[in-house]
Formats: sequence, C-alpha cells, structure tokens
Amino acid sequence: MKKIGEFIYPWGNGHYSRMMKLDEVLPKYLTEEYEMFYFSKGDVYKKLLKKFPDRKKNIYEILMPTPIDGKSGPSVSLSVLNMFFPVGANQSLVNQVKN
Repeated sequence: MKKIGEFIYPWGNGHYSRMMKLDEVLPKYLTEEYEMFYFSKGDVYKKLLKKFPDRKKNIYEILMPTPIDGKSGPSVSLSVLNMFFPVGANQSLVNQVKN
C-alpha cells in the first residue's frame, strides 16, 4: 500500500483548497490502494479534523514558523516579535523549536 503525506501550509486557505482538490482527483490516477496522511496546524488542522473525522489517526498537528497576518499580507514586525514572544495564538518560535 502506498502512503502519501500532504503537508498543507497553514497560512491562508489557498494551500488547503488546492490539496483538497488533489484528494478528489488522485483516485483517478492511482490504481493501487493508498493511505493519505495530513500535516498542518491552526485553522487548517481543525478543518482537516472536521472534513475527515474517520481519519483522525492520519492527521497530525505540527508546529512550524508561519508569518503573522497583517492588514494586507504578512506583518514583518509581528513576525519578528514572534521569534521570542507569543503573538495571538502562535507561541514563540523559540518555544516551537525547543519543543
């Protein structure tokens, strides 16, 4: 059985929607049985759990540095501040790496 891992970048919904489209078309091209694994964090992780409640054992929450949203794109100042301090729901990058 093939094992396929999908890392879905958690910043915005574009990565999530493209990977869900991949999930729809993949069975058309794979003839042998496969098992899908998902890796993300934050809202995308929650969406995966909601979309695939029967596959929770294949959905993993991972910590990774991601830009902090600003008014029109990533906020450089908040992202830099997040290196050492928690910003919103994001723990500091130092703690993410340490854990």
